[in-house]
Amino acid sequence: MANSDVNKQQQLKTAELLSAAWKPFSVDDMLSPCLVKMLFHETSFHILWFYKESLYDCDMQAVDIANQHALLNPHIEAPLRRIVEHLKSVMTNGIAGVKFLFIEQDTSIQVTCTSLLADVSFDWEFIAYKSCSRRMTAHLVLPLLGIVSELSRQNTALESLIKRKDAEIEDFLAQGAALSKRSLKTDKHDSISFRGAMLTSSGFQEIADSYGKDAFASPHIQNVYTELTRRQAYADKMAVNNGVDGVSREPAAEWPLQSKETRVLTEEKMEKIRHTNVEEAAELKRRKELEEKLLKEEGKKLKKAKKKKLF
Repeated sequence: MANSDVNKQQQLKTAELLSAAWKPFSVDDMLSPCLVKMLFHETSFHILWFYKESLYDCDMQAVDIANQHALLNPHIEAPLRRIVEHLKSVMTNGIAGVKFLFIEQDTSIQVTCTSLLADVSFDWEFIAYKSCSRRMTAHLVLPLLGIVSELSRQNTALESLIKRKDAEIEDFLAQGAALSKRSLKTDKHDSISFRGAMLTSSGFQEIADSYGKDAFASPHIQNVYTELTRRQAYADKMAVNNGVDGVSREPAAEWPLQSKETRVLTEEKMEKIRHTNVEEAAELKRRKELEEKLLKEEGKKLKKAKKKKLF
């Protein structure tokens, strides 16, 4: 494959990841927000975590996934697509009973979890590496500034609509119209009073206490983020094409690929995992042999019972 084709594919994946919406990610006993955005393909995936004020990147291709599966789950034989599909389900569907453990290191985090694949224990470890401030700007800072501007614009348009509705209601009342129920009556909208009431409400205090954990919980905000990043990326592309310095939000070529060394688990941990998996594999084998033995014995008993009936 030509270098131009590879670069084009990388740019498409980069743009696709940029426009993927952030979603809240639950971490026990943590005040600051934890967010995640994901991009899954048939045999690869790319995940970004915003965790404790830093951005972490986990990019795994087919060979990486296959090697890690062989290391962590030697007792499970499954096609690569099935493994990726299961990991996507674990990450996106919030499967009951699956908990994620975060282990912090100097330049990375390890996110481990245990789930069930075909009723068999399935272990996985996402290793995500701390990313640079430029990527943080691309995926969080600039889009959030854009979202604030867009929500302010929507709020102004909504207040204008409410004022026109109030005028419409007053006109109906002046012409002799009446409400069918007294409970439907509302006071005329006052923007200043409304904003003051919002800032002193218990709901505003809950937002302050949550440290923004639910910032991307709303599907509406997720949609605004996706559409905004797409349009910003297009504006950057057009600016560059026209010889203007745009805001280069996500230059794919500048992000170094993870080396094989950085993906390798520590020898001590690998040995523990191997020992555990060998024991599980031996237990599964023992159970299978026992089931086969019981089936054979049951078959022999049935044959003897049939012979007795014949005589």
